[in-house]
Amino acid sequence: MKKLLITALLATSVAAPTAHAADTACEHPGYTVTGGTLNWGIKESWRSYIKGTIAHGDWKTTDNISPQGDPVAADFKFGFPVDPARTKLAVDSAGNLQGAVVETEPNGIAFQGHGGSLASTFLSPYVRVAGTKAMGGTGYVGYYVPNKGMTDYKPGDRIPENRVEGKDTFANGDLSNWKVTDAGNDRVNITFASQGLSIAPQPGTKSEKIGEEWHTSIEGVDIVFLGIYTTDYKPEFDDFQVSLEATKTCLDAADAAALTAELQAESLPSEYATPRHEKSYLSEDLQEIFTSLNPGLDLESGIPGSNGPKPNVAPKPSTTPEPSTTPEPDSKGEWKDIRKGWSTFLAVIGAISAFAILASLLKDVITPFLPKFNSPFPLPR
Repeated sequence: MKKLLITALLATSVAAPTAHAADTACEHPGYTVTGGTLNWGIKESWRSYIKGTIAHGDWKTTDNISPQGDPVAADFKFGFPVDPARTKLAVDSAGNLQGAVVETEPNGIAFQGHGGSLASTFLSPYVRVAGTKAMGGTGYVGYYVPNKGMTDYKPGDRIPENRVEGKDTFANGDLSNWKVTDAGNDRVNITFASQGLSIAPQPGTKSEKIGEEWHTSIEGVDIVFLGIYTTDYKPEFDDFQVSLEATKTCLDAADAAALTAELQAESLPSEYATPRHEKSYLSEDLQEIFTSLNPGLDLESGIPGSNGPKPNVAPKPSTTPEPSTTPEPDSKGEWKDIRKGWSTFLAVIGAISAFAILASLLKDVITPFLPKFNSPFPLPR
């Protein structure tokens, strides 16, 4: 589980440019992002399952996401608008990418299926690069009940006591196709992508068979796929493509080193995971997006502090989910079943006795009126 840092993203130290690189050679080059797009289909098999004949589901997005292509095709992409203020790049003296975080403007995708049993909300998906490693992730809100399968959830399960929230990466791959193209006047166009993106499950996410039953534990961001994908089952994810507009800058040695260290760290200051029934740390924009995509679900109900200021102490990271154990037998329930069975037996016996008595009475009443006849066969006496 990634260590959650205290500092909010907007308060993170940003390496400030000291001079433009156009006039003189720059020992520590940098880029200030001004715009761009993250194109990412997330996972083809997930999209196909949602839209398919089993889940009979669909998804809806905020208006600032641009869908590209057939929703169930391999080359389908969601086009997410990049947030320049929170997107950072670190390069070495030769201009090679060393680290990056590409954040997107507030947006969301709400997936649903199985008549509402399946429900998953992605909030502002983002990507990272650390050295040659590429990662894909998202902010999220989900509802988790230990040992419940994806199709077993009911509307009544989506209550504050079961609510989880956070932001984290869920897939890793390799950096690919880093390219910087000069656009004149210290402006550049930057592109890069991931290659071989596949699932990177949280340590506490596991599924095991105990007796004849499957028991599932889900940790952190893995709730977005309800724990169904593993390193052994459909681990592949769609690769992402990033396209950025930026201006060239020149950093001093200390700022360049700090930026690289920040972006190559195991986790970002903005990444976190809350356990069930923790208060919300979503921004107001993301709170509004979640409720607009999920009518009837209220982030604030039963969760104190949703609209309050960010805490001075960061929320605790999610702990290992509750162990998957077989429930203890309910002795009261067993006795209740025995009493119910005995009562049913007595009722059946009583009904049979009543029918026999009624038949005897009817025989005595109607026998005198029946015609008499001589049987050719001897009758029993």
